[in-house]
Amino acid sequence: MNMIKIKYILQLFVLVFLLSSCYKMRVEVTHVPSNTPADADIYITGEFNDWDAGDENYKLEKLSDSVYFIDLPRGIGELEYKFTRGDWTTVEKDNCGYEIDNRMLRFSGDSSLVSTTILSWADLDP
Repeated sequence: MNMIKIKYILQLFVLVFLLSSCYKMRVEVTHVPSNTPADADIYITGEFNDWDAGDENYKLEKLSDSVYFIDLPRGIGELEYKFTRGDWTTVEKDNCGYEIDNRMLRFSGDSSLVSTTILSWADLDP
């Protein structure tokens, strides 16, 4: 078999494995900085989408002025992720405007909820 076929078979196996998992995760942002633009879209990005900061498949739904959520696809294990407003110039930062480590979550149980807050954005004053 050539390498392309092997890679395709491996990707198909991983996809089937992930879709057959019973675990799903809701990630909820319960607070965004007060200077977040009112019409801002918020995205979650991580290993699951090759760190594509503006992937439309991973745009959070807005419940109210500062509450957003997304249900991540079924999966197993730990995930690293961050929030953006669509590109890396708008990535989340700490309350002083400094870089933060990747967030981590672990799929467990039949369904889980992770609630978090965003402290500031890279392109806006903290």
